[in-house]
Amino acid sequence: MGADSAFSHEENERLDIARTPKISKRNGWVFGVAGDSGACSAITSRARPPKLALDAALDHIVRVELPDELRSVLASVGLTDSDWSALFATRGQIWYTDSNWDAYRVTLPHNAVGCGSMAALGALDAMPWSTPPERKLRLALQIAERRYNGVRRPFRFLSTK
Repeated sequence: MGADSAFSHEENERLDIARTPKISKRNGWVFGVAGDSGACSAITSRARPPKLALDAALDHIVRVELPDELRSVLASVGLTDSDWSALFATRGQIWYTDSNWDAYRVTLPHNAVGCGSMAALGALDAMPWSTPPERKLRLALQIAERRYNGVRRPFRFLSTK
């Protein structure tokens, strides 16, 4: 998973580089968040996705346990009405969730969230399957950075392995 470092404030009037990374790794999950800077910071620094047993029912965890954890984290910092979207990856699967508490398994081998997501997805879709994952992500983020003011370096990468 890859992420840029930009956060916009107050209707995109100001762009800052994030102090807290927009991606994190915990309990066998890698996750990245886009949207409200406070929500992103709280989720990546405080969220503790459930530990996974070998026979864990991922669908139940992502649709029930994970949203409960995220609600708790956001409530603890007073951000219950923030706007955000996130990707959670584990065991070769990617899951999408957002501030409306929608949650679904991504059926393609990649996805993106945030203002540069359309450019990044187009870049990922156009690359050969044989391209190494980090190279794919780096190129997709560079293309998104060229197209969108809200995407900025440095880029950060994490793997579930």
